[in-house]
Amino acid sequence: MRGVAFFTPSFRGDFERFRLLRKSIRKFYQGNAPHWAVVPKADQDMFRELADGDTNLIVDVQNRYVSKDFYPRWWHPAAVRFLSRWPWDRYAGRPGWYIQQIVKLSADLIAPAHTYIVCDSDTIFARPFHDRDLHIAPDTRCLFREDPDWELKESHKELMASASEILQLPAVGVRHHYFNWPVVFFSDWLAELRKHIERVHGQPWQRVLFDAPIISEYCLYGVFLEEIVGLRQGVVRAGPNYYGIWDRTSFDAFFVQKTKDLKPCLTGMLALVIQSNLRTLVDLYEGHVVDCLDLDSS
Repeated sequence: MRGVAFFTPSFRGDFERFRLLRKSIRKFYQGNAPHWAVVPKADQDMFRELADGDTNLIVDVQNRYVSKDFYPRWWHPAAVRFLSRWPWDRYAGRPGWYIQQIVKLSADLIAPAHTYIVCDSDTIFARPFHDRDLHIAPDTRCLFREDPDWELKESHKELMASASEILQLPAVGVRHHYFNWPVVFFSDWLAELRKHIERVHGQPWQRVLFDAPIISEYCLYGVFLEEIVGLRQGVVRAGPNYYGIWDRTSFDAFFVQKTKDLKPCLTGMLALVIQSNLRTLVDLYEGHVVDCLDLDSS
């Protein structure tokens, strides 16, 4: 299996963000690759409207690939209300962002490709780019690993520790992590990762991850490649540059203090990432971004 595909789990709450992502890919990607949007069944029609006239956009339904355990039973709210002391958590499902991680780890089961450019809906590409900008080339493998010169956040440490525990490895170092936007996955390594989880736990991999208190698909993939596959030559110590907006303070600093011209802030940056969990309406920044990047022409 050969070829590259963009891959994005999404849902109706991120529809406008996904639309901007798609515009930026059409504007700046200097290649020809399909883009798979994998969404809840209830949202498929909304996303398929975007595919009209966009032959590279393919919409699929996540429910086909995710265990029903991740979705709450219809009777769960009533059971909790009337029998609150019973341990109903197993039937409560998992939040959407958790399910999206399962979807990413299933990319090779969904989209026929060799290499996946994994983009969350809140990513917006900011300049022309080619596969080589992501270290994607024939017969070349890569893994983006960040070795920051600052102490990792506690959440990063917890996610790295969780990855080691799920993979049944001794605790790995916490001076690095594997978060980058976008991230590159390879189909055969995804398959090997799932098989390894099932082999060491003796259970289906989705059941294992359902029971895990916290997971990061990126940490699982990265730790697996470095500690089990033994990838060394393909490790890229610094991924493509992106400008990240992670909280309201950085959002205000970017869009309020710099509304006259965003281009200097994005010089050399491959992408702009505006964290979707800020609950910030896309309307507050869409016009600035579209004008700055000339996305109306995409």
